[in-house]
Order: sequence, then structure tokens, then C-alpha cells
Amino acid sequence: MTIDKQVMELANVIYGIVDEDTKTIYVGMTTQKLKNRIGQHLASDGTVSKFLKNSDNELKVITLFHYKRNHKNIEQLLDKKEDFFIKKYNKLGYTLKNISKMKKLGIN
Repeated sequence: MTIDKQVMELANVIYGIVDEDTKTIYVGMTTQKLKNRIGQHLASDGTVSKFLKNSDNELKVITLFHYKRNHKNIEQLLDKKEDFFIKKYNKLGYTLKNISKMKKLGIN
């Protein structure tokens, strides 16, 4: 997995975990440091963890959007941005790993 060290220290981000070879992406959001959130994904047994652990290709973690400072409603702002990027990557033909979010947004 390729992750820029500076990106790992960011908080309040929308991020993507991308397999460009298969055009597969997980779009996530976090208010904590990205390195902590990636660690939580790796420690779990969910869909994202399986994607991270079972990919045969190089995965890249990218920052899609970053709020440089806290806002009063940061989680709501991030949630809307996350929805935007999920829809964007769906339209671009990527396979999404955001199963529960896709159901909420009506994406099959």
C-alpha cells in the first residue's frame, strides 16, 4: 500500500483507497488522523479490511478533500463530501467498496 507520510498525519479528510488496475475504490472520511483510521481498517474484519488485505495489486491511499481546520459541523460537512465523491467515482465506472453508503445513496 502506498501512502504519503504527510497525508497520514492529516485529519478531517475524505480519502480514497484505490486499486487502479481493477478500478476499485473505497471512499472514506475521518476526523482523526488518517494513519489511525487506516489502522482501524486493518484491524477489523470488514469489507475494507478484506479489500486491503486481499488485493493482488498495489493500493494507493489518496486525499480527495481536506478541511484544514475544525468546523462546528465537521462530520456533517465530511459526510456530504464523502457522498459527492462516492457518486463521482461511481459515474467514472469504479467498483465501490462502500456497501452501506451505496445503499443509502441508491447506488447498486
